[in-house]
Amino acid sequence: MREIKKFLKTIFKPGVFVTFCNYVLKIVLNPIILIFIPIFLDEQTQGYWFTFKSVAALTTLADMGFTSIITLFAAHECAFLTLNLKEKTLKGDLDHCYRLSSLFRFLLLATLLIVTAATIIVFSVGFCLFSFRSDGVVWLPQWSIYVVATVVNFAVQLFLSFFEGCNQFLVTQRIRIVSSTIQCLVSIFMLWRGYGLYSIGVSLLLGSAFAIVLLLKSFGPIIREMIRYRNAVSVPWAKDILPLLGRYAISFISGTLAQQLYNPLAFSLKGSAVAGKVGYGLSIAQAVYSVAGVWNIISIPHYNMSVEKRDWKGMDRLLKRNLIYSGATFSLGMLAVIVLGNISFLKGIVWNRTLPIWSILILFGGYFVALMSNGLASYVRAHEQEPYVSVSLISGGLNIILTILFAKTVGVNYIFLGYLVSSLAILPRNVNIFKRFRDAQHDINQVKGDE
Repeated sequence: MREIKKFLKTIFKPGVFVTFCNYVLKIVLNPIILIFIPIFLDEQTQGYWFTFKSVAALTTLADMGFTSIITLFAAHECAFLTLNLKEKTLKGDLDHCYRLSSLFRFLLLATLLIVTAATIIVFSVGFCLFSFRSDGVVWLPQWSIYVVATVVNFAVQLFLSFFEGCNQFLVTQRIRIVSSTIQCLVSIFMLWRGYGLYSIGVSLLLGSAFAIVLLLKSFGPIIREMIRYRNAVSVPWAKDILPLLGRYAISFISGTLAQQLYNPLAFSLKGSAVAGKVGYGLSIAQAVYSVAGVWNIISIPHYNMSVEKRDWKGMDRLLKRNLIYSGATFSLGMLAVIVLGNISFLKGIVWNRTLPIWSILILFGGYFVALMSNGLASYVRAHEQEPYVSVSLISGGLNIILTILFAKTVGVNYIFLGYLVSSLAILPRNVNIFKRFRDAQHDINQVKGDE
């Protein structure tokens, strides 16, 4: 009973509550989109819809983990600062103000470079993939709009991540709620009105536009203040960030590439109709995984600040809470999918346009393992270290090989089995790295603290 009260008390903290509202709202609205897709799109167009999303997700390859690093570095600089939103100013140690401002200006330049690279990569990959199919679906103008919308949204997420590192989750999650709600509602409306594939790009573009407006409204004066500090101090962020980015990139790309393989692989092997079924099942599992992952996301700035203040006991308590709460949330979501999968009404509308539910449950198993592993990895990465490079390479490579092997030999229904097997295979290694790193790092820092 005490644990339940503690759980509810944690949920109703403003930052946590708004973050959950954001994801729960997606859980309410996204199923409506998922129901509308098979009603208003034929099987071929549905395949393009989900393959669009998978290929556009390659934007994260241009990110290479940069978003996480920006959150990490912003949190370390903000450990001794306060963003006063009422007075629209930074307060605290002047040196840290200068350093945070310098980090923001570095982010501006990096965003321009990343967005340019992402646009070229994503559009080219999609163009090559879709050009080889001749199934009568018009896709080029819709794909062009969606690529633009994706990179704009990606840039917005970078800046929201910066302010989340500054412990502004309450504000950034409100922005995300408005943006995602507009995106979902516009998408539902456009599907209903028969705009087909245009719905996915236009809705994302409008949602991103509203996010930009709210971002400037909330942080505009602080952004201008940080830009005005440009002559105060020059920090060589590239020297600090690029070595860490290199290690993050290997881990990030290997995992992301494997995750985005499913739809393009099904598209190339079996055509757009089967790719649509794969994408549908993937969307269901990802929805549950996203909600369960909230516990880890909201804790990242607190991990980083705890490292800065050497609050090791606080970090351990936070990790334990996150693993328990995220695991419980994920289990409830998986149970809900199983129950809904046995409702006759939904079987006729939804489940006949996706993979068998047992196939989706295989993916749930892989995601549960990943949820636990990511919780441990976030704890470790708060120390500005990335010891998971080799493990990520092995896991990503194994996942890709097994996914292609299972899809080609035993059928697309087993396309997610490679992810489950590879996740379980590297789990003991992940846990071992976490234990060794935690013990060694905290011993070192304890000695430094005593000195």
